[in-house]
Amino acid sequence: MNKNIKEVKLNDLIKFNEHYHTVFNNEIDCSNMVGLVVNVENQGEHITVELKSKKYKIDLEDFDNCLSFNFPDDEDQYNDVTVDLINQAGRQDE
Repeated sequence: MNKNIKEVKLNDLIKFNEHYHTVFNNEIDCSNMVGLVVNVENQGEHITVELKSKKYKIDLEDFDNCLSFNFPDDEDQYNDVTVDLINQAGRQDE
C-alpha cells in the first residue's frame, strides 16, 4: 500500500520509494530503504523513522539512525515523499 509520509502511524514498518534526505547539508539516498516509524507527534507534524539499514550509521549517528520530518517546515522538501506500507501498526503479517 502506497501512502504519503504524512499518513504513517506509530510503529508502521515502511519502505521508502525514491527519497533523498538532507542531513547537515548533505543528501543521503534512502530510496528503497526500510524503516520503522518510532515517533508521530501533533497529528503528523513531526515524524521520526528509524532506518533498519546501518548504511548511513555515521551520517545519522547524532540522530540514532533516524530520519526526521517536520511539517509544515519541511513541506517544500518532503511534501511528496511516498512510502510503501509493509506492516501496519498493530498488525503483523504472517
